[in-house]
Amino acid sequence: MTLETNQSLQKLGIDSNNIGSEGAAAIANGLEANQSFQELDLHENDIGSEGATAIAEALQANTALQKLGLHRNDIGCEGAMAIAKALETNQSLKELDLNENDMGSGGAAAIADALEMNTALQKLGLHRNGIGCEGVTAIAKGLERNQSLQSLILFSNVIGSEGAAAIAKTLEVNQSLQELDLNHNNIW
Repeated sequence: MTLETNQSLQKLGIDSNNIGSEGAAAIANGLEANQSFQELDLHENDIGSEGATAIAEALQANTALQKLGLHRNDIGCEGAMAIAKALETNQSLKELDLNENDMGSGGAAAIADALEMNTALQKLGLHRNGIGCEGVTAIAKGLERNQSLQSLILFSNVIGSEGAAAIAKTLEVNQSLQELDLNHNNIW
């Protein structure tokens, strides 16, 4: 595949092309071999958990990618867990968009565990993932040890007042977060 040998391409956007898990696996093969890639946008491609797992495996080998967009790909909890595993070792990724992927509280908990170890990620988008209070409480715990994340987008996750309180408590310890979006979360 061309992505494996081309060392000049730095940004690839192929959103809304319905590449599915097979297309994601092909891109993952290129991503694993290519160390010039800096940005990859795959949003709305229906890659599912299988495609997310392929991308995650490539992230463990890739040391150049800085921005990854996986918005609206139905990766679910399993895909989020695979991405989280990659975040534990990948130290080049600075921006990650996992918005609208139906990861639930289990996927959020896996991402939270990864945040405790990751020292590179600066921006994380998790809006509309149904993470709820349990998921955001896990995220809050992960943020207690993370000192690199500057922007966290959590709107429309039904975290409620208890979840907001967990995040607020974390802000007493975390000094890196500069942007926090909690809009539309039933906080009162």
